[in-house]
Amino acid sequence: MNKGYLAGFIEGEGCFMVNVSGGIGGPQFVIGLRDDDRVILEEIKSVLQTNVNVLVYHERGVQHPAAFLSIGGLDDCMRLIEFLDDNPFKGKKRPQYEIWKKAVYYHRRNKIVGRHNKDLAKRKYAQMLVYHNQLRQLKRYKVPDGHNGFRQTRLSAFL
Repeated sequence: MNKGYLAGFIEGEGCFMVNVSGGIGGPQFVIGLRDDDRVILEEIKSVLQTNVNVLVYHERGVQHPAAFLSIGGLDDCMRLIEFLDDNPFKGKKRPQYEIWKKAVYYHRRNKIVGRHNKDLAKRKYAQMLVYHNQLRQLKRYKVPDGHNGFRQTRLSAFL
């Protein structure tokens, strides 16, 4: 798979997150597709040399099952950073990636072993919450410069 194509695909379809559930917090990257496009996720997994599994979900009421590649382990996140730094984004997802990357580095520097250091765990969670909220802000839709919003157009005008 062409690395430029892969980077563009990740930029278009991937999601950078900082999970803050359970009071712990940590960076995560997820990309999901229909199950019949699962081979693309397997290619991404191969290029990144990650050991995570591509998971398939069959939801009730959904016609096609979905396949997901979820990267949250520190080593796998570091491989993704190495790949994306060598193949940088061109569009609006770059600032999201930069915040996510900061979260990965912070997570790596403040790795908590066991449950002995509650103060560090609280500080780490608080910082992960900051990264989480920064990502949420960036993901909100912004009207492009020079536009005053959307003009309503009837669908029949396009038919």
